Amino acid sequence: MDIFIEKIVKRQKTSLDYFYMAGVVLLALVLVSVVLMASAVVPFIEVFRFLLIAGVIYMTWRLVRRKNIEYEYAVTNGDLDIDIIYDQRSRKRVFSQNCREFEILAPYPGQTGLPDLAGRTLERLEAVSSMEAADIYYLIAVQDQKRMLVFFQPDQRMLDSFKQLAPRKIHIRQPEETANPA
Repeated sequence: MDIFIEKIVKRQKTSLDYFYMAGVVLLALVLVSVVLMASAVVPFIEVFRFLLIAGVIYMTWRLVRRKNIEYEYAVTNGDLDIDIIYDQRSRKRVFSQNCREFEILAPYPGQTGLPDLAGRTLERLEAVSSMEAADIYYLIAVQDQKRMLVFFQPDQRMLDSFKQLAPRKIHIRQPEETANPA
């Protein structure tokens, strides 16, 4: 029987995202004022003033909307695919691996930190709503000859599917651990 499970997680905006969006809007205002002043001095620009301003507004809108990020997890017969979706328009595959090839998949211990990774350099992927969320798991795998540390928020069906296929590599948080995190 084929297994197909999918989940979408919306990333929460950080203060850095809001700073970026404010900077883009501020830059757009500067560009519009430059176009307006230049059109008064250079008659050639006056002809295209409306198009230039419309272009600046459109690009500002697209850059600000691009900070609406979602992650889609798809599990198909043990294969985990993680896509990043920008503004519900464009998607890009950022991770794809079979669970049998994971080195480990375990609950993220939060502020206590990860187990010692023996000084290994890993490429880090945070495909989560927020690193402060309670249901985060991490996995370590090799993809495209790079060791990756991936943070994601699977649901219980995904974890059970992984556990069936690779029981020694998959560590699942017990239900009482999530209910009473003392």
